[in-house]
Amino acid sequence: MNYRIISKDSLLKLTHKEAFVFCCIVLNTDLENDGKIYISHIKEETLAKMAECTSRTIVTYIKKFKQLGLLDIKTEKIKGELGVFDRNTYSIKIPDSNLGENWFRLNYDFLKEEISSDMKGFLLLLKCLGINGSNTVLYSLDKIGKQKLLHVGLNKIKELTRLGISLQVISKAKTGYVITDKFIYEDLPEQKADSPTEQLLVDYYNRIVSYCKRQEMKPPKYDKELMKIIFNNCPNFEFFVDKMNNRNYPKEKISNLMYFIKTLNFDIPESNEKAKDDCIIMT
Repeated sequence: MNYRIISKDSLLKLTHKEAFVFCCIVLNTDLENDGKIYISHIKEETLAKMAECTSRTIVTYIKKFKQLGLLDIKTEKIKGELGVFDRNTYSIKIPDSNLGENWFRLNYDFLKEEISSDMKGFLLLLKCLGINGSNTVLYSLDKIGKQKLLHVGLNKIKELTRLGISLQVISKAKTGYVITDKFIYEDLPEQKADSPTEQLLVDYYNRIVSYCKRQEMKPPKYDKELMKIIFNNCPNFEFFVDKMNNRNYPKEKISNLMYFIKTLNFDIPESNEKAKDDCIIMT
């Protein structure tokens, strides 16, 4: 598992700088207590290097995390080759992913991206404002600032948003903004069918979503017409999985269902022959 579950409530209590440090701790953890607790032994010096700040600043942040109840700390004496030193053990409760949308998944490789720690922290906070588990933020920057939705000043919000757009990790939408960073996953609710006939397509799509998550990649968004093409070409989902498992595909770059159609050489109907609900082929 190359990702960790992040609590939105926890991050929204922090500044963008603090949020990044907190996620550095979470991403450098092991599982304990039947998968209910994250445990980390990451050094303060390592966190300081990752966050581009001093060790004293890290100590201040960690003290705040503990005061807010975001983690527990246990310090013990450890004997090493160079003598005795203090080792911190951080315990963080894992959010229950079955309860609401108050969490998101973050890939460890997010830490390796060649953008500043300030930018990374800001992306993490923006994700907390995404609607229904998506990477889409419907608020204007002025509204985020004036309503104090984040612990970041409005001028800084605008500065980091401009930077994010130039770095192509944020894009401007008709309403609001979209996080386009490839390591911040979208965890959308299960797609619902508009009709009994469409339920076949939706069930198939939801299985594709589960497959994508197991492969640790972003699931593409639902598209009814593209799902018809996939279903009509390959109604057996297990066969679809077998075909995909035999491909070397760029997991992070799959943006929509058309990727699967082209990769598997599925037949595409002519554009002027739009499929209807009753044209789903049953085999």
